[in-house]
Amino acid sequence: MKYITFLSIYLLTLSQIYCQYPSKQAEFSTANIGGENYSVIKLSNFNKKLKAKYFAAKDQNNNSVYKRYLGWQMNKNVICYSSGTYMDNYNIDLAKPVGLCIDQGRIVNRGLILNKFDGLVIAYPSGRITVHNLKSKTMQIDKGDGKMTNYNLSNNFERIQFMNWAQEQEVTVFQTHLFCYKNQFFSNIDNSKTAGRRFLAAGTNSDGEFKQYIINLSSANTLLDASRKAINYLKSFEELSEIDFLINLDPGAQDVFGAYNSAGQRVIKSGFQGTLDISKSLNLIVYYVD
Repeated sequence: MKYITFLSIYLLTLSQIYCQYPSKQAEFSTANIGGENYSVIKLSNFNKKLKAKYFAAKDQNNNSVYKRYLGWQMNKNVICYSSGTYMDNYNIDLAKPVGLCIDQGRIVNRGLILNKFDGLVIAYPSGRITVHNLKSKTMQIDKGDGKMTNYNLSNNFERIQFMNWAQEQEVTVFQTHLFCYKNQFFSNIDNSKTAGRRFLAAGTNSDGEFKQYIINLSSANTLLDASRKAINYLKSFEELSEIDFLINLDPGAQDVFGAYNSAGQRVIKSGFQGTLDISKSLNLIVYYVD
């Protein structure tokens, strides 16, 4: 019995050491502004080691997102994770992402909903994440070899070329709501339903530093109202001179959210935890250091 207790403490200590990362990598803050509670994770690419990973769906062997995550995270220092884009079903055995979706080069869904989800997110194997505006039609993509190319996804031929490139490079691609892009705010959003909201944003502050943010709003807000609040927060309190993008992370019926501080301890403050356990994940975006 003493041996088991000692082993448990030893493994816990190991896991905390293993999960440590530089404190400059992530800052956790809460604020009440105008009656709204903001829970914010500010992510910095300290030592150029911050990375993002997206699990879009079950893999070809029918392994769940959670099982895939468990196998992947063994040698990673996880900072935070959240449910990502919308799914067509909340049954974990049947759910598939809406819109165009490619998972590590494997096509999950060929559908493209240009008129509803204008944000196209690309997660590269290197851990870099970029967001593109489908409204612009032509997207400039870093092909990974130092060369840039343009794709117009409304053109069938160029769309096939893009998907071939995504398969070859084993990138992950998904669609979601895009609320702000290059400082341009989009307001053509359904403004009827209210719920808690969560966003992923990125931008450059007044010191010229590029930061990424996960912003969680606990109050029931429409998408339009919540996105306006998030943009105001970024400009007024984070002093972003340019918002590169602001996209939706769906905290609805698939509300998975969790974070770890630099000591490897779970952040248990209100606003940094979802209503569902990570084992219920239908998709998952993860920020980490390896």
